[in-house]
Amino acid sequence: MALALGLADADLEGMKADEDSVFFDLFTRVLVHYPQGLALPLAIVVLAISLVAWSRLGAVQPDRPGLNLVVGCVAFVVSSAAAIGCALGIISLIRPSLPVVLESGIVEQSIAASVAIVSAAAVGVTAVLALIRRWAGIAGLWGGALIWWNAAVVACTIYLPGMSHLFLFPAAACALGLLLLTFLDPASSWSYLIAAIPGTVVTSVLWMPYVGMFSQMGGTLMFLPAVPVALLASIAGPLFVEQRGLAKWAPTVISLVVALVATGITFWTA
Repeated sequence: MALALGLADADLEGMKADEDSVFFDLFTRVLVHYPQGLALPLAIVVLAISLVAWSRLGAVQPDRPGLNLVVGCVAFVVSSAAAIGCALGIISLIRPSLPVVLESGIVEQSIAASVAIVSAAAVGVTAVLALIRRWAGIAGLWGGALIWWNAAVVACTIYLPGMSHLFLFPAAACALGLLLLTFLDPASSWSYLIAAIPGTVVTSVLWMPYVGMFSQMGGTLMFLPAVPVALLASIAGPLFVEQRGLAKWAPTVISLVVALVATGITFWTA
């Protein structure tokens, strides 16, 4: 909406340029745009910051920092797959009660169904992170996820530069947060919270609106709301599973309860 309003009020003659631009809105009110040619330099800057953060990972986790990074990289893939798998599981469960809605993709007509799908995705990603955290640590999980964020930045910069901001700015925020962590006290939980704030905020602002947008996808694309959940959880998720013992499973259990209740409401109101 902000994009449409911004273009409607803008002096289009004055916006003529020799190259394409990247456009996106913030909070449906602020229109942001910059020359598409900046995508590559910005990607190089993000990669440079990430390389420095990865090189200093040993300052946070001196014991096998390289292995922690590899495990974190694997954890991102497995947790994302688990999020999509759980979302598909809930979709197959509620499909008989909402066949028309699910095929047409108008899931926002059933808020309970949307909540069930998103919560199921959260179940998958938090469960995997809770299992793998002991072998990677929070910094290892962040560092591993940052590898995939940078890979996405490079791919988008080359093939879809107009969409590169969706990965560019979250990757930059996550890299800065991880780099900041290497200068803070690794024994303090506050250090991890402070380090997670930039990436969590930027990713939420850019990706959470897509949960509603992807909910409009029907048929085989109904799992797409799980993608923003998995991306956000790659940054914020490790903080929620840092507790020891049974406490680390609290986010998974809460998400599971919400998913089951929302599924029940979906059947009840269908």
